[in-house]
Amino acid sequence: MHQAVFNSTNFKQNDFLDLQSPHNRDNCLEPYRLIADILKKNNIDLVTPDVLHRDPIFEIQIEKQNKSYSKKKFLIQLENPEHTFLPKKNNDYLLIFSWNEKLYSHFDSFEKVFIPSIDSRDLLKNNERQYKYVMICANKKFKKNIEHELYSHRKNIIEWFSNNDMNNFFLFGKGWKYPNEWQGIKAYIKNFLKPLKTPKVFQGEIINKSDILSSSVFSFCYENMSSDEDYITEKIFDAMLSGCIPIYLGSKKISNHIPKEAFIDVRNFNDIDEIYNHTSDLTDDEILKKREAIYKYLSSPSSLIFRNDYFASSIVDKILSKINAKQA
Repeated sequence: MHQAVFNSTNFKQNDFLDLQSPHNRDNCLEPYRLIADILKKNNIDLVTPDVLHRDPIFEIQIEKQNKSYSKKKFLIQLENPEHTFLPKKNNDYLLIFSWNEKLYSHFDSFEKVFIPSIDSRDLLKNNERQYKYVMICANKKFKKNIEHELYSHRKNIIEWFSNNDMNNFFLFGKGWKYPNEWQGIKAYIKNFLKPLKTPKVFQGEIINKSDILSSSVFSFCYENMSSDEDYITEKIFDAMLSGCIPIYLGSKKISNHIPKEAFIDVRNFNDIDEIYNHTSDLTDDEILKKREAIYKYLSSPSSLIFRNDYFASSIVDKILSKINAKQA
């Protein structure tokens, strides 16, 4: 059995394969477990660096890493560019897998992929919903001013509902009552001296988003920034997989991939009042039609490019083809 390296921050002892890993929030590690499964069928064991005990035949980096373990490197770069390090040279990697055509299309090694977001769970089709509007997100902001950031837009939604209809809006996520863990001890000391002003609509932190989304009619799904590219993350799919209607703002290409009947496009409205009035006026039948459009899309070939299994098989096929070509 050959070995290959899974090089990603914070992973040790192959815990990216562990379903119970604290990093596996909402099954987010499934794409990488699937990559490992396919490689194993090809006599290649994908392991974290601390488990490596022979020279690896290649390395997969999840976001750019400073330390490398093989000259044959592949990069999976799915994060917002404002949140990660970027490769500077065309020949640093044999292949770069990313959604970001604007950033990487001039690289010979670029391979277009979409962020994997549709996992193997069953669709939740219950029509009885406890919550009208929800938002699930952490309290974050960019370290510098970003022209197209959407963190402030999320806070505008929170403030609007706090002032206008706090009984029908429910906020969940980290960092709204206490600092996020990654902010470090200084943030906790600062919060002790001057506690965060917790929004009135805040309900608490959650472990599984689907527990809330499966009980919600609408979910505000705002990316962390708007984009001309295919930066479409799990947010809209988490809602749809739970039968919750997404109110979406982010990628300007969203309607190229997801039918307009399956979500509410914030760009079609002038302000929050219009969004609220539109969603409030929807009849039960109209809401059911939107759910049916969601289920139809998720079951269609159009959703394939966002599926975890499609992502994994595409990645492995490209990697093995490149490795075999190098060895020929």
